Amino acid sequence: MLAALLVCLGGCARVPAATEPPPSALPHAFPALEARLPATWSGLPALRASYDGESAVGDEDLYGRAFSVLAGELVGTDASATVSPDYGGLEVAEAWLGAGHPYDVVVRAYRLPGAPVDRWTAVLDALVAGRASLEWRYRFGPDQARPTLLGTATTPGGDAALVVASGDTLYELTGRDAALLSTVAAALP
Repeated sequence: MLAALLVCLGGCARVPAATEPPPSALPHAFPALEARLPATWSGLPALRASYDGESAVGDEDLYGRAFSVLAGELVGTDASATVSPDYGGLEVAEAWLGAGHPYDVVVRAYRLPGAPVDRWTAVLDALVAGRASLEWRYRFGPDQARPTLLGTATTPGGDAALVVASGDTLYELTGRDAALLSTVAAALP
């Protein structure tokens, strides 16, 4: 479950999960991307929000996984790279169950409008190579229909993760229940 939620209303502020705001108070910068995420799972309604890449930079929950690789690619690693103030137009959406629910699944969608679909190949390869974090290990999964990574946290009792590339969107699912992650991932477009 998210320890906190990034809410940008004239500035970014972190909101503890135990005091989550109502859905209408969450940022909804990209409703079409949010619509790709599950509205419910296990019969429970999900909270959904979306924001741009610049706002995502301040969200510590995103680092160490796919966003770390995306941020590095969008900003560039050499001194001559120009930094886009909105991280190249990156759109981020996420869905989760509110505080107090027994499921701690978080589903994130990353989209780069206009980017080639094969852009995700480099991100997936970087995750498998361990360039995002020493706290996560990824390997390619058995899904032949679309590129999928299976991830596990290296910390004892850590989370599981799935990263799924589908068209112009990269989905990242994290949580403690790998079977639930697979069920949620199967329903993604």
